[in-house]
Amino acid sequence: VEAWITHQSLFMGFSQNEKSEDLKRLDYLTNSLIKNRGNERDYSLRALLELEHLSKDCNIAKNYLPKSLDNSNESHNLVTAGFIYHACGIYEKSIPYFHEALRYAPVDRGYIVSGMLVADFYNLGRMEKIKDFLINQILFQTDTTLTQT
Repeated sequence: VEAWITHQSLFMGFSQNEKSEDLKRLDYLTNSLIKNRGNERDYSLRALLELEHLSKDCNIAKNYLPKSLDNSNESHNLVTAGFIYHACGIYEKSIPYFHEALRYAPVDRGYIVSGMLVADFYNLGRMEKIKDFLINQILFQTDTTLTQT
């Protein structure tokens, strides 16, 4: 939890600590999590923090992804993997992770995953895929609304 709070504080500019101290703490915490617990979420967090705060190197971040996805169907880990490929400009590889994340958690509050998926389609020039995806989302939302009333 402390690593996520520190990550969010740095990301939003709320940290009152020296940035270098927060980065050292993130490095320590995530290395400790991987060493002592080593579950999929720990590797997913480390991958994200490598990309956004630590090395800022796509290759290093991507190296943590296989273990973050081992035997995992957690939407969060799938979104993180998709985000890393998306942020690194490897759109073709991010699309399956976003699709799978939406399959496990079809209600995309804030449209974060949907937005990145559509952006990937756009960057790859797949306008027809954008249209199909949006139509399916509208139909899903309509169906969900009708079944709730």
